[in-house]
Amino acid sequence: MSIYAQDLSATAQAMVAPSKEIPAMDERNSAHNKRFEKLGIPTYLL
Repeated sequence: MSIYAQDLSATAQAMVAPSKEIPAMDERNSAHNKRFEKLGIPTYLL
């Protein structure tokens, strides 16, 4: 397996880890902001 395939695999596994979520694109910005604020991600850009 190439280094790129290994990196892609590691990234994909991290994205779907049990403690992670992928936000739905049909959620309102306020829903995203609440999730991001809990993680310390600035929401003024959203």
